[in-house]
Amino acid sequence: MSRPPYMNQPIAPNQQPPDRWHEAFQEGRDLAHLFPSRPTACWMVSAGHDMRPLVYFSDPFRAQVADQNGMSRRALSRPDLFLFTSLSMPGGTDGLHDLLPGQIAYQDHGTRITVASITPLHIRRERIQYRVDPSRVHFAKDPLNVHSFDAALLRMQVDCLHTGYREQALVLYLAMENLNAFDAYLSQGPFDVRYLVATREGVGMGGCGESVLRYLYAEERILAGRERGFEPQFVVTWDDCTDREFRSGAGRIYPDLRLAAPYIKERGLPFAHQMYRLWA
Repeated sequence: MSRPPYMNQPIAPNQQPPDRWHEAFQEGRDLAHLFPSRPTACWMVSAGHDMRPLVYFSDPFRAQVADQNGMSRRALSRPDLFLFTSLSMPGGTDGLHDLLPGQIAYQDHGTRITVASITPLHIRRERIQYRVDPSRVHFAKDPLNVHSFDAALLRMQVDCLHTGYREQALVLYLAMENLNAFDAYLSQGPFDVRYLVATREGVGMGGCGESVLRYLYAEERILAGRERGFEPQFVVTWDDCTDREFRSGAGRIYPDLRLAAPYIKERGLPFAHQMYRLWA
């Protein structure tokens, strides 16, 4: 398997990847106390404004999913944080910089998610090989061309409209292209990524030039990632070509790959969404 040209470029001496998650940010010292040294995470690629992971992995919802699909609640544990990666989308909208404190970021018949607070962050580009590769993303630009920050920590309030239940969720939002985030940061293992959600990649007309699922599993780059601790146990897909490629590639690597549970459909779309379990 050949490596793409950009991966053959050596990392400059001043661009050694950070050892701990918070060292990737200029404000890292102020973040270190928030989580364990290696927090568990749910990675939502091409996140945009999609807050469904915060619903699905909330305590009441995930317990229901586990009970209805023969899993232990402990196996489907709530992550320490939600890790979002996304750049600007067609029309110029930007999932990160569109969000404002007090804004309702998501609402359906049973759940409301509100932005409680936003802490702007700045990626340490002397440590992270930040790049916007036009072969990987068709519409996006470097966010610092327009905005004053390229990442943020969001405190989100998740409310159940039926029972009054409320919980807080933390979202670490990186304005980065998905594969760049993996290559330059996540593949080094700063997070224990338990869940990978890839339901909005937009590989067709959505501006995404390369699928994370294809990159990691069909092209087997997950093998190098898991040597450093990057190995999601659950992967969420939707019914398009990347789902087929994921099942084919992941099936070669994980012989126990199986369908674990349905996932929340995107409103207005008929396509099935599903979660797979790769290993026990």
